[in-house]
Amino acid sequence: MKGDNKLFLEYGGVPMIKHVAEQVKASQASEVILVTSEFSIKEIRSLKLGNVITVLNDDYKRGMTTSIQAGIKAASGDTGGFMICLGDLPAITTEDYDHIISAFQHSLRLDPKVITAPVFNGQQGNPVVFSAIYKTEMLQHPEMGGCKGIVESNREHLSKIPMTDDRILRDIDTPDDYVHPDVNTKSRKS
Repeated sequence: MKGDNKLFLEYGGVPMIKHVAEQVKASQASEVILVTSEFSIKEIRSLKLGNVITVLNDDYKRGMTTSIQAGIKAASGDTGGFMICLGDLPAITTEDYDHIISAFQHSLRLDPKVITAPVFNGQQGNPVVFSAIYKTEMLQHPEMGGCKGIVESNREHLSKIPMTDDRILRDIDTPDDYVHPDVNTKSRKS
């Protein structure tokens, strides 16, 4: 984004990160934890997000996994799963989050090691939801680009959730993505 902190760009009349947090907060999620860096903590707190737990990740320079780990450490001990939401996917609606949560809860009853991931036209998107059974593995995960390695090594437990829209694929990574958020469907490998 050429120096701009994309999470504070306006989306739907508010900063993108506030829009995403409000969508997740309005969903069935039992708690919402927002992980941020030292460079954004003041701005995040000024957004007055209400019932959102804000966690500072001092180790963010090592990679995305450190933010996932910081969020997991802050989560309630009795949680059934961890839904990893990304702040640069503002097109995802509360209804999408609820659909993903419901599918996860259903699958969890059938497989305590389930990992659910939304898919659209064969492309896997976000957010991915991990059963709490993976907590220790996620906290010890050495790959800093996220938890894809955990998904790959547990493919037999992966439940793909069909979505009717590509919102799970439309992340904002470039100025063009931001200008045309409704046509940003990037090619991904599932």
